[in-house]
Amino acid sequence: MEKLGNVEIMHPSCNITTIKDGRGGIFTWIPKEPILEFNMLYFRPEKIRGNHYHPEFVEYFLIVEGSGIFVTPNPEGGPDLNMHVSKGTCFRTPKNTAHAFHAITDVTAVSMLTKPWDESRPPIVHEDLIPFDEEYNEYAIENNISNASNGLQIKTIGVVGAAGFVGSSIVNELRNNESFRVVEVFREDNWEIKLKNVDIIIYAANSGKRFFAKNNPHEDYVESVLKFDKLKKLFKKTKIILISSLSARTEPDHPYGKNRLGCELLVHPKNDLIFRLGPMFGGGKNAGALYDILENKKVFLSDETRYSYVPVEYNAKKIVERINSTGIIESGAKNSIGLRDLAIALNSTSLFEGRNDTQIPLETFSDAPDARDVIKYALSIK
Repeated sequence: MEKLGNVEIMHPSCNITTIKDGRGGIFTWIPKEPILEFNMLYFRPEKIRGNHYHPEFVEYFLIVEGSGIFVTPNPEGGPDLNMHVSKGTCFRTPKNTAHAFHAITDVTAVSMLTKPWDESRPPIVHEDLIPFDEEYNEYAIENNISNASNGLQIKTIGVVGAAGFVGSSIVNELRNNESFRVVEVFREDNWEIKLKNVDIIIYAANSGKRFFAKNNPHEDYVESVLKFDKLKKLFKKTKIILISSLSARTEPDHPYGKNRLGCELLVHPKNDLIFRLGPMFGGGKNAGALYDILENKKVFLSDETRYSYVPVEYNAKKIVERINSTGIIESGAKNSIGLRDLAIALNSTSLFEGRNDTQIPLETFSDAPDARDVIKYALSIK
């Protein structure tokens, strides 16, 4: 499969007899997914469409007349990729893949979607790949369209730990905001390449495995403090948002809290942001005290432990809302719930033994949810 970044370049097949019979030719493309809507697009010379991505559908784009330039980001970082295209060129653009088209001549194309436009929420999220011309910019400003090149400024955010529990929720939140372009960074990726051109780095790669940290403090130190120190040294001039834990404040003597605090001490308080999070639920998570209680397993914590549970999606929203802040922010529910009370509400037979691991933020946001919402969530998955 030939590709331009994450965009697939599709080549047609041809029944040779449709050419030999002298009537012309029939060329065939086979989509991978059902097409639920298709649209005819017209481009005037030197005009641009696109500068966006689609969160909810795959787009097939077939040029039937004319020529132009197709542009999409380089998934490895660096300059955007481009390709000269003309009649018969067909692209398959996956969900969440930014793209733009600059017409050189008059162009006619067909755009085919795997979900109807009007059923998508949202159908597009804008990104600036090719600057729009002045005529369009004036029109956009007059009509309050935010993707004019001299209007909304798009920031590129690199999320390290994009596949993780918190990181994946942050990515989803960023993708739903047209002010941001997202670079997802995974364990095997080269930081120097993927993060080379980002404006802000969100570091959500620290493990949440407290039991592992307790039994393997040095290994946890290597995976947390030393790795984060490497990132800081590579990107001294880039703002970094460290996703940390309330444990950095509440348990600085426990290996887990100690190593998270060690990461925080590497952060520049006037330029960077530390976002301390407590226990969360949702997002496909299936580990921690809540899930042990649901499964009637022994919980190696005191039943007097109190948590300010919130959905992981709530914290992701707050992180994106405060992306321009600096210093230290703590997030959690407006109140707390004890593990003993949680077990009673869930009719659990779990036994408790261990330290008091209470984690309650010093301050909360005005729209902080009720910690007891965790009961409704737990009952829904029980």
